[in-house]
Amino acid sequence: MWPGLSAYLGIPYVGKQIETIGVCKIPILSDLPVIGPIFFAHDFLVYGTFLLVPLLAFIINRTRLGLSLRAVGEEPQSAAAAGINVEAVRYIATAIGAALAGLGGAYLSLVYAQGWSENITAGRGWIALGLVLFASWDPWKAVLGAYLFGGAISLQLRLQAAGSDVSPYLLGMIPYLLVIIVLSIGTARRRKTPVGAPTALGLPYIPQV
Repeated sequence: MWPGLSAYLGIPYVGKQIETIGVCKIPILSDLPVIGPIFFAHDFLVYGTFLLVPLLAFIINRTRLGLSLRAVGEEPQSAAAAGINVEAVRYIATAIGAALAGLGGAYLSLVYAQGWSENITAGRGWIALGLVLFASWDPWKAVLGAYLFGGAISLQLRLQAAGSDVSPYLLGMIPYLLVIIVLSIGTARRRKTPVGAPTALGLPYIPQV
């Protein structure tokens, strides 16, 4: 349903030139060998993620708000008994998560592809789900996984641009194969260890009367 709806709403934008977000190089730092182009020659959205991850990690692990969020995810009944509005926390957390996902979609069309086309995500949503499992709900692990999977996507594009003799369809499988391999290894290691998901994830909250 949703892919069809997005394809229908995006018809007026197919093939149209859009105003993209330009690269903002940081003076001096962007000229450093190797690390300069990697870290200091991007648009402001990328720079924002450098700040967003440590900020979210601090909020989740070091603040009362983060404690409330984790309590709602693990033991909503106990959180409610402590005076936390479980429904409000869940709705706010969902809204923030949806906003961040939407920001990722905006980056895909405004910076990465610099346009819109049907099926523009090309299965990246499944990579994002794999990233969540890989990160075990840890922001720092999410950064590592994002660069790992993003690097795989960049690698297959560079190999195609370099004129590799390997079929582009096989090269396009690289990111998804990497997700499967990483998750398989992670699953094997976590057979006796919890995956890190909140205990009450996906479970409806029914207030005690």
